[in-house]
Amino acid sequence: MNLPTADVARAREFFSRIGFTLDALTSDDGTLVVQVGSSRVVLLRCERFAGYAAAPTGAGTRRVSSAMLAVAVDERADVDRIVGRALRLGARPIRTVDDAGFMYSRSFRDLDGHGWDVVWMDPTQLVGDD
Repeated sequence: MNLPTADVARAREFFSRIGFTLDALTSDDGTLVVQVGSSRVVLLRCERFAGYAAAPTGAGTRRVSSAMLAVAVDERADVDRIVGRALRLGARPIRTVDDAGFMYSRSFRDLDGHGWDVVWMDPTQLVGDD
């Protein structure tokens, strides 16, 4: 997933402080690679992103939402830890807590306006096909 960012340094500080792992080897002044579970989110300076997208772009999605990035975590407490840190660092909440018992999630808009949904699911309550 590639996303535009207005400020790579600010994004680097934000995502490292909420607890995500950054890939310093493949990041530079115009690119930030964030490890999210087994996937990578690449935040590109707006001008660089526009070159890859072959279209003009803004610094995020402050006016229109086109996607939500869902992040699965291993522990229910991780949802509150990550989203709590994000909100203290300037992120904005998107909606209230969603607690369905077997699933717990909270969401936020990062500093560029991208939507993130942090989700925990209780594997003991998931029903499989037998």
